[in-house]
Amino acid sequence: PESTDSNPSRSDRSGKTLCLKILKKDAVPSNFPNLPHYYSKKPPPKRSSTSTSSSRLLNENERILKKIKAFEEANSFLTLEELQIKMDRTCLPSG
Repeated sequence: PESTDSNPSRSDRSGKTLCLKILKKDAVPSNFPNLPHYYSKKPPPKRSSTSTSSSRLLNENERILKKIKAFEEANSFLTLEELQIKMDRTCLPSG
């Protein structure tokens, strides 16, 4: 008799090992036969990585570090002449 099994891993039982199917950790049943259709709704898509608070915090920290680096580059000097030029360009209070 011809097998009606549609699973390809079980179609030939001539000594081949069967494929073990393992569910993922976050697997949730989504198909409930013989129940109203609203029990079998697909779950909403997972949130993107940019919508988590930890990733927003990391992005904010990177932005702040870039601003700090730009500030330090704009206000750094290597020679006294560079310092003199920067001091001439700044508005210092008299006195």
